[in-house]
Amino acid sequence: MSDAIGQAPERTKASLATLLEQAAKLADQLQWHEAAELLADVDTTEALSKRCFYLSRAKRYEDALEVLAELRRREPKMVRWPYMTGYQYYERQLYAEALPWFEQAIALDSEHLSTHYRLAHTYHQLGREREAVMAAGRVLRLWHAASDEVKERERRKLANASYLIGRDVMNRGDHRNAIELLQQAVDNDPGDNNKHYRLGKALRHTGQSAAAVVSLRQALRLKPRVTYVEVELAAALADAGEEVESERLLARIAKQCRGWDAYKGGQLATRLSRPTLAAELLERASNDRLTRKEPRVREALAAARAAAPAVTAVDSRRERAPVADDEHGEGVVAVVRPERGFGFLVDADGTRRHFRLRAPQRLEVGDRVTFVAVSADKGPAARELKPL
Repeated sequence: MSDAIGQAPERTKASLATLLEQAAKLADQLQWHEAAELLADVDTTEALSKRCFYLSRAKRYEDALEVLAELRRREPKMVRWPYMTGYQYYERQLYAEALPWFEQAIALDSEHLSTHYRLAHTYHQLGREREAVMAAGRVLRLWHAASDEVKERERRKLANASYLIGRDVMNRGDHRNAIELLQQAVDNDPGDNNKHYRLGKALRHTGQSAAAVVSLRQALRLKPRVTYVEVELAAALADAGEEVESERLLARIAKQCRGWDAYKGGQLATRLSRPTLAAELLERASNDRLTRKEPRVREALAAARAAAPAVTAVDSRRERAPVADDEHGEGVVAVVRPERGFGFLVDADGTRRHFRLRAPQRLEVGDRVTFVAVSADKGPAARELKPL
């Protein structure tokens, strides 16, 4: 191909301008294929550039690559052409093929924000997390140094780069330092449910349960019925003291839970004094290929199975009169929170009772105990627990 527009007569220039305008109008109507074909026989660099863009949007990636080869030959120092070449592979999730082209683009222009952005996600998809975080960090630096016009145009790139770094920080266990990054991601891309989910999870892990509930509910408004988000919301509700709502949500989603979601739900059900539900969820986790070989899943399931039959037997005798205050009764330990010094048991008539752990006493979920019934500000309670 040869670019002879400089020597073209005026009518040829006018004809080219008309073709470019017609192609642009087709593109405005999302008729990408038609727009590309209109420029098929035009040999100028400007027309080739437009045709390449239209071919890419029409998902005719191999045709776009042929045009890009000519554009790279004509303008070997133009960062856009290796960047666009990499993009044709990136869009098809051919990340290994995309990588060298993005790296070539960075070699031509180390400040090219879009290339750093694509590089960050390409490295992440290839499992090269350290390089992904470094590339995302450069996106943040370049965005903050850019003009207001560029900042407005590239807000989503900032959001996604912040999310990538925040997720990596969370994966290393540093939830507190992830919050600012994830908040930045949400602020600049509020329509992404996963960003709200990650922020909610980080907030819950730092003890900000009420704020976590808000973020997680927003994630579900944007994309309802996402099981892992619903399990996280149930945990946040329990942390915020909304145990009844937490139990209701967990019971509703139990049949959708698999793998780690089922394990996490089972742990939460145990904490909420629902050993039968806990056993059901942990049974699902023990049958899932991702979690069935995990010792902690097997241990949790064994504990839930030990507790569930005892509680079922207690439930079957609910017609018995409730234990009155200061009377002795029997029950099953359903929740133990040694780090906070309390637990819950279920007595013979199915009443859930709070108790305080007294050193050196050690109780486990499923233990049968005797107790003295009392009334407390927070509801039925038990004291003087003794293992049967």
